[in-house]
Amino acid sequence: MPGRTPADARRLDDERKRLRAKLDVAINEEDDPLAVYDQFIQWTIQSYGEKDPNSGLRHLLEEATRKFKDDPIYKTDLRYLKLWAMYATLHERPGAIAIYGHLLATGIGTSFSLLYEKYAVLLEADGKLEDADVLYRQGIRLQARPVERLKTRYRDFLSRSGFSSKPTATSKTSIGSSSTASKSQVSQPKTQNRSASSSSSTSKRNPASRIVNFNSTAESRYAAMLTPPDPGKRAEKMRFNMSLLFTKEGGEFSIQEARARSLGLLGKKWGPPPASESYRFPGTSSLSMPVDFNDDGMKQGMGGRRKSYLGGGEPTVTINTREALEDVFGMYNSPDRTVKVQPGSKYAPVRDIQPLTPAIAPRGNSLQNTKTPTAGILSQS
Repeated sequence: MPGRTPADARRLDDERKRLRAKLDVAINEEDDPLAVYDQFIQWTIQSYGEKDPNSGLRHLLEEATRKFKDDPIYKTDLRYLKLWAMYATLHERPGAIAIYGHLLATGIGTSFSLLYEKYAVLLEADGKLEDADVLYRQGIRLQARPVERLKTRYRDFLSRSGFSSKPTATSKTSIGSSSTASKSQVSQPKTQNRSASSSSSTSKRNPASRIVNFNSTAESRYAAMLTPPDPGKRAEKMRFNMSLLFTKEGGEFSIQEARARSLGLLGKKWGPPPASESYRFPGTSSLSMPVDFNDDGMKQGMGGRRKSYLGGGEPTVTINTREALEDVFGMYNSPDRTVKVQPGSKYAPVRDIQPLTPAIAPRGNSLQNTKTPTAGILSQS
């Protein structure tokens, strides 16, 4: 920025050091380190501008985008996608196309219409109208937010280019190839090449499969899961038999339909449910039905606590409720009538058993040392 005094340069340098120190702490301690990166980048743009070579904006954007490229939370963050879009503006058109192809292939920002709009504009400027058309329709199909704005951009593209929407295999291949090229064209730090080699090889296996064919069939949608693995690749072990979801005879099935089909219940015609008791006897809600409270045969052993009725019809539930409660309370108030006291039962009386000390017989040699009684003693006895 022209006209900057040495004092201003020192002030900016001190502020840059302060923000850098804050950023180093935020990486390990802050809950949202991307917010600190965003604050640092916005300060750099306001202080130096976007085209000042001394601002360090390019290096800062590259550091921020590479730092969270494997974070599943920031992949769906609009701030992170905007940093990638800002980083793409610092490149020429081929490099920017490669960057957006990399974002689409790795699933960064695919839920926002900004990705499809920026990418499609670059493809249109590069003369790849079919690829741009497929990209617009893919974002609309995925309901990228805001989808109404994306639909407006798509209508403007059709009216501006006069392109007729006809999905072809060439468009899918070209966009897939651009996604593959993004892996090699987007520059990455040397320290991250080894860690990114495994993920890049996985995404290069079938990059065109990420592009949606809007006239696809059920067989084409399940082709990726049903095809055998490539030679030399380890087979992917699934916990579910995917062939149950699609069959050439019956078509496509949901998980619930597949389970019912395996049990032989899919398409079974069930008969009408059995009529309930209320339908057999209409109008029985106002009738009093007799209830037998002696179904367990225990009323005869209650000591005759059941009251007798002075004539009248069969007792109803309302009349018998009080008698039933008295019977239950009688069992608890007189437990001796229901508790078994026979020997061997749980509540039988316990006899008091006194321990006996066993008598020990004297040893055979214990009398050898005893004195023989004299004759006088014997005579006295």
